[in-house]
Amino acid sequence: MANLFQPLHAPFRRPQEIVGQIEGAIYRGLLAPGDRLPAEYELARQFASSRSSVREALRTLEALGLISIRQGAAGGCFINHPDHRVVGDSLARAIRLGIVSLDDHTEVRVALEPYVARLAAERATAEDLERMAGALDLARRDLAARRAAKFSHLDFHLLVADAAHNPAISIIMHSFKHSLIASFADVPVDEESMTAAIRYHERIYDALAQHDGDRARAIMAEHILDVREWGRRSATEPADKDEGVAPGAPPRRAGAGPQRGARKLSGSGRRATERKLPPAGSGAQAQRGAAAPAGRGRRSGQRLAGKEGDR
Repeated sequence: MANLFQPLHAPFRRPQEIVGQIEGAIYRGLLAPGDRLPAEYELARQFASSRSSVREALRTLEALGLISIRQGAAGGCFINHPDHRVVGDSLARAIRLGIVSLDDHTEVRVALEPYVARLAAERATAEDLERMAGALDLARRDLAARRAAKFSHLDFHLLVADAAHNPAISIIMHSFKHSLIASFADVPVDEESMTAAIRYHERIYDALAQHDGDRARAIMAEHILDVREWGRRSATEPADKDEGVAPGAPPRRAGAGPQRGARKLSGSGRRATERKLPPAGSGAQAQRGAAAPAGRGRRSGQRLAGKEGDR
């Protein structure tokens, strides 16, 4: 069997060079999804490199989502099918790190999803519509059982993207799933918001079923903007306001939200005032604190006056 790869030339015997050659073979179609790479020792021979460099390169390729490493007798390194997880995981990490905000994320959705809905209205098949109807039924059952349905709503959006029958759109939209979960993981869910989302999805579904692209686009745009406002409101509501939160909704993290933080500061401020009694304060405590030195001054003055009289 002819060598698939070329030996590395010093001083370029680095894992990055091995990654580059394997990646290039995948892009040129020399390695197809499901193909198994040669064994580690064989790769080391072909690259004229150490096995440790090969192992590091394989770990990098796995992190990039290009290969899967399986253990066992039937194990090895296999070329992956194109996947959205790498993009989705990167975007989710950016949200958790605060690099990407909820508004940033929603801005992309406002630009993309209405157009996707229009394409779906033109291209959706009976099977696509049946899957969307199933997702709607699931969301209704979740709501009726008072389960948090915010993540089941994501499936409807992904099915709309799939109905556009554009692989690039499907990969982009599916990559949003992890980042959407990261965006709304700490946002409390109420029954009113979930009911509103289901109604939007029903209207979008009707437009798609009638192949009305303009109406599907307009409703999707309205829906995404409404989701943004809901997210903004939820992020600024008191963190301990539990009224109307659907059972099963993720709890707010302790101390999250500006209002709870303000209450904590106010409480600590009151305790500090009670302990320190600053002289320049106002109110009954400050007045009592200011009155004490004055009383001591009068008693001191009386003692001094008495001493003068004795003299």
